[in-house]
Amino acid sequence: MFTRKTLLSGLAVFLLLALALSACNVPSPDTPAGDQPAAPAASDGNPGSQAGDNGDGAAPPQATVSMDGVAAFRDADGNWNVIGMVTNRGDAPVDNVVVAVEIYDESENLVLREETGTLTGLIMPGESAPLRWRTTQTLPASFRYSAIIISQQKSDQQRLDLTVRNVNITRADGRVYVTGELVNETGAPVEVYDLATLLFDSNGQPMSANAAAIYTSYLNPNDAGPFVFELPVDPNSDAKMAGSTFYIDARSVAQREPISMKFLPNQYVYRDAQGRLHLVGEVTNTSNRPLDIRLLATMYASDDTVVDASALDLSLRTLFPEQTTSFDFIIWPVLNDGTATPPNIDSFVLQADPGWTLDATTAYSPLDITALDNNAAPDGLVTFEGTLTNNTGSAVEDATIVVVLRNAAGAAVAMGATRTGSAIAAGSTADFGIRFYADPNMDLSQLTYEMEAYGTMP
Repeated sequence: MFTRKTLLSGLAVFLLLALALSACNVPSPDTPAGDQPAAPAASDGNPGSQAGDNGDGAAPPQATVSMDGVAAFRDADGNWNVIGMVTNRGDAPVDNVVVAVEIYDESENLVLREETGTLTGLIMPGESAPLRWRTTQTLPASFRYSAIIISQQKSDQQRLDLTVRNVNITRADGRVYVTGELVNETGAPVEVYDLATLLFDSNGQPMSANAAAIYTSYLNPNDAGPFVFELPVDPNSDAKMAGSTFYIDARSVAQREPISMKFLPNQYVYRDAQGRLHLVGEVTNTSNRPLDIRLLATMYASDDTVVDASALDLSLRTLFPEQTTSFDFIIWPVLNDGTATPPNIDSFVLQADPGWTLDATTAYSPLDITALDNNAAPDGLVTFEGTLTNNTGSAVEDATIVVVLRNAAGAAVAMGATRTGSAIAAGSTADFGIRFYADPNMDLSQLTYEMEAYGTMP
């Protein structure tokens, strides 16, 4: 299930920038330059628990947090972002830190106040968590901002350290992508509650921060999973990226029941006429129970750094034991960004996401396809239109239709799916349409197709 696959198709992507992970702490930045507002005064936050007797004559652990390194920038979409670091200066873990971001005009009138939290929840003593707040509202031409800690909670939880490896940083217009892998070397199963990163420049000043867009939320011992961050940056800044620091809130949990599934060989990779990357394949549920499966795909460069990753819920939300269905990874944050120039793809890995692969609760029943027409355009656009009939003997909540195109060897090379989105009474019909892009360099007249329709039972 975790076998590395060598990529056979030649995708024209080239290396612009790949920076190694830096483990240094980010210092507080200076006042932002240019037309940005002056840096606010830092707040020492909430004083935390009061000292007292804990029963043995010693003072109980204190939870005290402070706000450091607050900065602001305007991203490529014209929206203002405030970033900073919340540091736990006490001797007890803290959680659920709430920060108020305030905007004042030139006359010191409060024009906006919003509450936000840190990008990772649990903060251990002596550690920090990044903060990022963003607004789409139009702010005054000149303004002052501040970030003030207004509440926190002391916690008895403990955070575990995971390993970060195979990190790659790719710059695009107005954004930066940070990709890599998390590895569980703790010896116990862990749940990843939060994963964040802070990007900093060559002067140690923060450039941006964000939570991971894609990551594995559960890892067994010695397992690894990909992550992807998309971080907005100031498009007018001359600052040079130096690296990123990662913040992980992972905690020990009970072992979950293993996932048994098998990927069929001969996955197919192509770019469609719209420039989007596809990774097409098939998967079989080899367990003894129905599963609602989320898949992960990770693309690697020749040096094993992670170029990109994608997460996908199967079109059929219930896959029964020994049932096989097709999939198509099409959401690739880095590789589908036309302004990014990541390293060449060398190989990929497919796996189930154990954090989001669950015992299925949706019941399906096959439906009959009673009329069908299809068309293939020169650019690879494939269209199927048809009618299905509910012959199950009872009403269905809606229907899912999946079609897969196969080459002469029987391998899946493209697929599409749709849902009717409305109930179908017993004996009634419903029309459907499916549109998807196949490989424009392939002779579609030489392909065959298979189609399935399933009704969702009440």
